[in-house]
Amino acid sequence: MVSAIGNDGPLYGTLNNPADQSDVIGVGGIDNDDHIASFSSRGMSTWELPHGYCISLLLLHSLLQTLQS
Repeated sequence: MVSAIGNDGPLYGTLNNPADQSDVIGVGGIDNDDHIASFSSRGMSTWELPHGYCISLLLLHSLLQTLQS
């Protein structure tokens, strides 16, 4: 399967589902100079995260709660 990676760039970590799956070819945008388009999403997939996407979100939530207290 081929899927667009999204238009949520330019920040790293904006890669969208389903393009972030290991069995999908993700396609981004380029500009007239063959550089990555400023709007094109980029970043690691959920498969590259150390403990998976959900656990990473739980850790982030926990960290934010700690910082707010």
